[in-house]
Amino acid sequence: MTHPKRNQETALGDLIADVLRDSFGIDLMLMGSGAIRSYALGPVVHYADLVECLPYDDAVYMLKVTGTQLERMIRHILRDEAFQGEPTEFYQFSNGTHIVWSRSEQAFRTLTLDGEALHAERLYTVAVQKYHYNNLKPFLDITLEEVEKNGKIRVLSTSARDVVEEYLTVNQHLSREVEGRLVVED
Repeated sequence: MTHPKRNQETALGDLIADVLRDSFGIDLMLMGSGAIRSYALGPVVHYADLVECLPYDDAVYMLKVTGTQLERMIRHILRDEAFQGEPTEFYQFSNGTHIVWSRSEQAFRTLTLDGEALHAERLYTVAVQKYHYNNLKPFLDITLEEVEKNGKIRVLSTSARDVVEEYLTVNQHLSREVEGRLVVED
């Protein structure tokens, strides 16, 4: 599986986001693309390969956000700077996410989670690594105060890499392909 560019969906990014979502039982894992440091991983994965791939062994935090807040967060991720080579944070979205973003219209053509449109007031559980949690406003356009109003923030794991390692040990022969979770149109 490869991770050739950080500002697009990748097979390796899909796998890591899926492993974390499935392990934590959350609605959405936003895996920082820049935290994935390998161009490719597998088919055989040795521990040293995993450490090289995920060198930033951060904790993972779970936030509760409304559908309206989540839409705003995703809109911020997809701003033009992310596609023009400027330094921004970009994310790999876990399974169940389907986004079609029109850059020319600056609008979502599709934004669903588990086959449903986001419900404005519904609370969704979203996980991010500690680095992204510590930078919520610049990276995701939401403040810690906004998130705390929705419920208690939880640490799901003190080591994202340990979770991935355990999952890969128990679930062998995994594979992913880019499936169109995130489609960006001009």
